[in-house]
Amino acid sequence: LHVGELVRQHTAELVAVQRDALGFAALSLLALQIAISGRWPATTRAFGLRAVLALHRQAGIAVVVLVVVHVVVLVAADPSRIALLNEVTAPPR
Repeated sequence: LHVGELVRQHTAELVAVQRDALGFAALSLLALQIAISGRWPATTRAFGLRAVLALHRQAGIAVVVLVVVHVVVLVAADPSRIALLNEVTAPPR
């Protein structure tokens, strides 16, 4: 292997780690959304309803941004993945 090939391999591995990290971060924030949207008495007493709802709103925005960036990175790495967004032709999961 020459230097150019090594750089391409390293870049591909780095992109794979980044896209996975974006997906895991979005999934973690979705779990947080479920936890804080229940208006648990302990959290609303400790932090106040406004603060809990503000966190819920900010986390929701962050989830949307992370999911969009995750999909963009996936498609940029392999444009054929755009076909996975078509529910009719995508393989079953």
